[in-house]
Amino acid sequence: MLKPILQVLYGSQTGSAQDTAHRVARQARRKQIQVQVLPLDSYNVANLISETLVVFVCATTGQGDPPDNMKNFWRFIFKKSLPLGSLSQLDCAVLGLGDSSYAKFNFVAKKLYKRLVQLGASMLLPVGLADDQHHLGFTAGDVVMMYPQNSPEDVEQFRQLLSLDLEAIFTLQPTHSTAVPCRIPQPCTMLYLVENILDISSVPRRSFFELLSTFATNELEREKLLEFSSPADQEELHSYCNRPRRTILEVLADFPHTTAELRVDYLLDLFPEIQPRSFSIASSLQSKDFYFRSEWEKAEKMGHLTLYTSFSRDQVDNAFTWGSIYRGESSFCLQEKVYVQHRVLENAKLLWDLIASKNGCFYIAGNAKQMPASVRDALSKVFQQEGGLSSEDAIQMLAIMEKSGRLQCETWS
Repeated sequence: MLKPILQVLYGSQTGSAQDTAHRVARQARRKQIQVQVLPLDSYNVANLISETLVVFVCATTGQGDPPDNMKNFWRFIFKKSLPLGSLSQLDCAVLGLGDSSYAKFNFVAKKLYKRLVQLGASMLLPVGLADDQHHLGFTAGDVVMMYPQNSPEDVEQFRQLLSLDLEAIFTLQPTHSTAVPCRIPQPCTMLYLVENILDISSVPRRSFFELLSTFATNELEREKLLEFSSPADQEELHSYCNRPRRTILEVLADFPHTTAELRVDYLLDLFPEIQPRSFSIASSLQSKDFYFRSEWEKAEKMGHLTLYTSFSRDQVDNAFTWGSIYRGESSFCLQEKVYVQHRVLENAKLLWDLIASKNGCFYIAGNAKQMPASVRDALSKVFQQEGGLSSEDAIQMLAIMEKSGRLQCETWS
């Protein structure tokens, strides 16, 4: 069965509707849809009766008048002699471009929409009314999705591992079941693909090892890849890959013989696409419920804050780039095996005074495994040691703090 051709027909006076129509067409082509873009008066309106898929993009001029390049179409479509069911085979949508400061806001699009319905067309969407006066603001919870890029160092390492020519240019062809990803330009360079599309810095899933094993000619590497892809060996895969957060790039380096066998034809089958990251755009400084670093520093300098830092990885050297806020003691988990709960017990008197006498709050953030329970146990011991509470009363005090929001835990696994 032949796919229908999408007709994108526009009426434009200043060029805005024309530009929008071509944007719609580009989006359709990225989805492997055949498209034709024309001004309405350049389109043979007699063919409309046999069309199956049309998008109309219309501006409004003057006092509700159609643009010059759709006036002939306008006169035809409103002929009283047209049978009411003459467009019953048509699926279509109407997008109007206008300015709500005018009384006849998007008059042409609204009127065309109603007329198409009268003639029996099936509307894919309610009429779209774009407004030049619309304020593109934001509401609480809104995010902007941004696509990251692979670093130049990772791109270069990937190039070396696979012996790629990053200047090579290629054009992708869709298969009967898979369309070309819309983010890949046609034609595309290998550099663009590696830099912007392939997620070589992500932690691979089990299916990655299964696919990679099909390229393996080295028996030892093939056995290991099949082992990682087996449901029976998921604990070993977790230890090798998930626990240390080993990236796809690092895995490729660990299996050099198999990596050398990879062909560029299969890159999009083997490697996942980079996913967009969400960033809040609704964080007004006038309604913030958090503190910036400078505010923490000010509180520390004034004696309202005593900060103890602890690191689970090799962040020691970078820790002191913050400056004076790190004047407090630090716990370096890997180097000295000194953990947060140890610092809690060492500062029992200070913590009891802050919590019991000054209504202080206690926040726990970090790994969700043993750390939160260990810190709570340490706090309970502080309450018993410095406050003279029984074990039961100390646990009850922690529960009261938690219920009132003075003890909060933000952890992840």
